[in-house]
Amino acid sequence: MASAFKLPDLGEGLTEGEVARWLVAEGQTIAEDEPLVEIQTDKATVEIPSPYAGTVLRIYVPEGEVAPVGTVLVVIGEPAESIDEPAPKAASDMVSRPARGAATSDSTRVQATPLVRKVATELGVDLAAVSATGAGGRITEDDVRAAAGGADATEGRREPLRGVRRLVAKHMTRAHREIPAVTWVEECDFEHVERERLLATVVKAVAESLAAFPELNARLEDD
Repeated sequence: MASAFKLPDLGEGLTEGEVARWLVAEGQTIAEDEPLVEIQTDKATVEIPSPYAGTVLRIYVPEGEVAPVGTVLVVIGEPAESIDEPAPKAASDMVSRPARGAATSDSTRVQATPLVRKVATELGVDLAAVSATGAGGRITEDDVRAAAGGADATEGRREPLRGVRRLVAKHMTRAHREIPAVTWVEECDFEHVERERLLATVVKAVAESLAAFPELNARLEDD
């Protein structure tokens, strides 16, 4: 019987992970505890071994995609074994791998997020007739708007944030959201300060200022 492997909770409050690299391919035979996939989290890239032995029947989440914990990543079983279609509740967590840019006439197999589907509904766009440009053949919001005539699909270039760039952007956005931006300009005469001690002098002045005005070193919390 085929076994579905889901993205596990790797600890420290992990809610999602990015598939950095598959170490197997569909149709390949894999042994139990053999390296299966590399998952990148906010902390590190973790190599996950296969909990099952058998043949890789289907990979649902392609490299570069971010999936929430509990998402089915891959199904392993016997060669030529049929795979039960996922239940409707779980289908939204799965990502199949059609050819990039390919469109499908079966609307139930269209790869699009709930947000993209909502935009398509609002604009009256049939997703089955939209050419996908996203990773893994997924339809993006730009694809929908281009199909609706509200954007030029050839204008500019959009690239998905992946790997370290995605994590850096995530943390920078969080810092900008939680740490109040403060700018203070003060003219100082450092003419008589030794050049090699200039940085240390400035850092000391900043530290003493923050100690005197702790509000400048505050951050916002959701609660």
